[in-house]
Amino acid sequence: MSNVLEERRKFKRIEENHKVISSRYPSTGETSNDAIKDFCAGGAFINSKIRYEIGELIKLAIQIEGLRKYVPGFNYATTLTRSDPVVVLAKVVRSDIIRSGYTYGIGVSFVSIADRDKMAIDKYIKEKTKDNQ
Repeated sequence: MSNVLEERRKFKRIEENHKVISSRYPSTGETSNDAIKDFCAGGAFINSKIRYEIGELIKLAIQIEGLRKYVPGFNYATTLTRSDPVVVLAKVVRSDIIRSGYTYGIGVSFVSIADRDKMAIDKYIKEKTKDNQ
């Protein structure tokens, strides 16, 4: 079954932990400091303190240390600090209870992400995984 899932994916995925702030979109004022468990240029799996429902839109501010050196464009990467998050709008495609009332596993598909950020994530993952191919 995982082969079928891998074939459906358009982008290479990597398992790394990164900080992410999540919130419903449009905003209800509630935010959560969460953790990405794996990600690609098209989506991510997040451990969240908020239970999101399948089909719900959420806003993510993702911190990926070292990502900005992969951002295409002349001088763009030098104008941003290492801590600048990648902000995306995502649709929840999976929602599992990991620990009831505390942690939820959320699979998301990015529905709105800047092209430069999508390209940077894809390059970052390819660079990080090139020794494992």
